[in-house]
Formats: sequence, C-alpha cells, structure tokens
Amino acid sequence: MDSMITNPIYCGDFVYQRYYVTDTITGRMTENRGELPQYTIKDDHPAIVSREDWDAAQQIMNNRSENRKGSKKRRHDRKEFFNVFHCSECGAPVIHVRSSKGGVHYWRCRTAEKKYLEETCEVRGFREVSIEHTFMALLQEMKKDDGFRDNIRQALKELIPNESERKQLEQVKEDMQQLYYKLYDTVEEGEQQGGDPTQIKEITGQIVFLQNQIYDFENREQNCLEAEKDLEWFLEELEGIQEFKPDKERIEFRPDIFSKIVEKGVIHPDGRIVYDLKFGMQLTATGNEKMVWRLKMKRKARKKKK
Repeated sequence: MDSMITNPIYCGDFVYQRYYVTDTITGRMTENRGELPQYTIKDDHPAIVSREDWDAAQQIMNNRSENRKGSKKRRHDRKEFFNVFHCSECGAPVIHVRSSKGGVHYWRCRTAEKKYLEETCEVRGFREVSIEHTFMALLQEMKKDDGFRDNIRQALKELIPNESERKQLEQVKEDMQQLYYKLYDTVEEGEQQGGDPTQIKEITGQIVFLQNQIYDFENREQNCLEAEKDLEWFLEELEGIQEFKPDKERIEFRPDIFSKIVEKGVIHPDGRIVYDLKFGMQLTATGNEKMVWRLKMKRKARKKKK
C-alpha cells in the first residue's frame, strides 16, 4: 500500500532516473535524491490508481506530516553557501535543494533543477557535506604549503592601488574640477543668453563618469584594507586547523573561515570547485568521489592541562 501512494507509476506517470546505477559491474541501483536530473512523463501509461485518488492521498500524507511533532522544516543554516556558487557548464547559480526523503542537503545547478525550463543542464547535484569536506581538505593543503603565506600576501599586495594608479586618481579629480568650472560657466551663460541644454547634459555626464571612477577607487582601497585584516586573522586561524586524512575521516566545517575568505566558487561536473578568494588568489578544491557522508568525524584533540 505504501508503494502505491508514493510511487507515481501507479497513477500513470513515469519518472525517468528515479533510480540510477552506482556500480556498473554489479548493477547496483540507488535511489536518486538529487544527484542526477529527474524527468516526469505525465499519463505515460494506463493508471491503476485514478488521478483524483492519487492527489487526495498525497494531500493526506502532507497533512499528516505537518501535524507530526517536530515535522516543521528547520530553516537551513548553511547561509555561507548562498549566492556563492555557479555552474561551470551553463553559468547558472548553484542553489540549495533538500531531498524529499531523509532531508539531505544538496547544492545543484539551478538550470538542472528547474526541469520545466527550455535550457537544460545535466550537471548532477552535490551533497552539502561533500562541499564542506573538500573545503576543509583545501584548508589543510594551504596549511601544509610552506610558500602559501608568502604567495597569498603577494596576491593581496597586487590588489592594493599602486603609486601610478594614485597619480591617475589625482588627475581624474583635477579633470572633474575643471568640468565643474565649465558647467558653472555654461549654466550662467545659459541664464543670460539662453544656453544649450544638450551641452549641460553632456558635461554633467562626464562629471558623473569621473565621479564613479573615484568611487570605484575608494571602494577598492577600503576593501583592500579590510582584506588585509581578514588575511591576518585567517592565517592565524589556519594554524589551528586540525590535521586529518580526507580519504578516511572528516573534521568540523568552519563557516567563519569560508565566509571570510571566499568571494565565489565555480562547481564542475567532477566535483571540483574553483574558489576565488577575497585576497586575489584562485585555488581548487578537488572533488572526493567516495561517499564522504559515511566518513567518521574525527574527534577534536583534548587540550593539555597546564
């Protein structure tokens, strides 16, 4: 009975890739919980259960689920991942998806998830725990790399405006001041003799253009100052990252580090994530093909008593 009210095949629908092969040698099948795209073909074959009875059964199950104690879905707290990832294949944002069974959290290309769109993307979804795991493994690689600290400091240094750019900024300010003088003269002449509104609009547009250049420079300079502080904090925290064996165990994810250092990430079909760090450096976290969620969490080392 449970199968008849949970499997859409009984109401005449066919769900393509509801299950998929995980082992081509043994032919082992696994339920698809977001790893691969699914497609529903309505009225594919004669129904055993009428559409009305099927829909009514779904409504009853939903009502029972909502009435169960503790059945309310807790708001997802991995906010650090939102608006960060994009798909390497189609460029669409990678969005959060929760499986209907087990409540497992995935991150998947929005185009691949929205099956009704004309555009398609076949990139599978990735478990949130896998993204967390590969990021922590990447942090460990940074920690063990003797040249990493010098390299990332140099990358940030190259983002800071240099002397040549500062001279260009002074020239921009001077040019803008001259345009203001020109604007005043043009407006005054117009009041006396009836000036050309087109000329005033043109001068104003030039002033706005130069002002935006100044704003961009000042924002960049401010961001670099904040990045310098964040970098020193990060390097100090990096020293405290617990060492572990990524192929055998996991350690607790550090959302504070992720949000401080990651600007954006591009997820590839093989699980690789190319991160753009806020310090002007790009690094790649290698996808783990093993079932990361089955790895045991390594215990934190106990602090020695003084």
